[in-house]
Amino acid sequence: MAPKTSLAYKQTPWRIQLRRIVWILMVVVIFLLVAVSNLNVSAKTYATGVDIQRLEARRDELTRQIADQKNKLAHLTSIAVMDERTSEASFVPLEDPQSVIYLSVPGYQPPSVEYTAPQAKDIPQPILKPDYTQSIWELFIQGALKLNKNSQGAAR
Repeated sequence: MAPKTSLAYKQTPWRIQLRRIVWILMVVVIFLLVAVSNLNVSAKTYATGVDIQRLEARRDELTRQIADQKNKLAHLTSIAVMDERTSEASFVPLEDPQSVIYLSVPGYQPPSVEYTAPQAKDIPQPILKPDYTQSIWELFIQGALKLNKNSQGAAR
């Protein structure tokens, strides 16, 4: 059995108190760091929430403006308003389509439109590689055939 050893000297009381104070200060500093980081995250979250509310209010305002503009356009293009505007401009309804006079403009060429079917080079190629279109059964059969071929080659 080993002899018990005792300390040759005892710590002075002020060192013990200093060690306790340092531990308490470390706990307080860690607590303050956690509190400050939590406050920072909370402030950023609040600022983001305020920005979201501001942007949603702006979106709602723009939606109302768009609806108002559509309403004004619908009013301006309504039959009653259009009839009033045509009568102010002294337009008269066309009663006989044969009475219309068409003017030819010298040098005017109407745009020609060519309709062609897409060429083979214009058809998009499949996105998947052929390797990825193989079914699980095909993969299983190929693996079994390779295994069978390898076992036959090893047996010879």
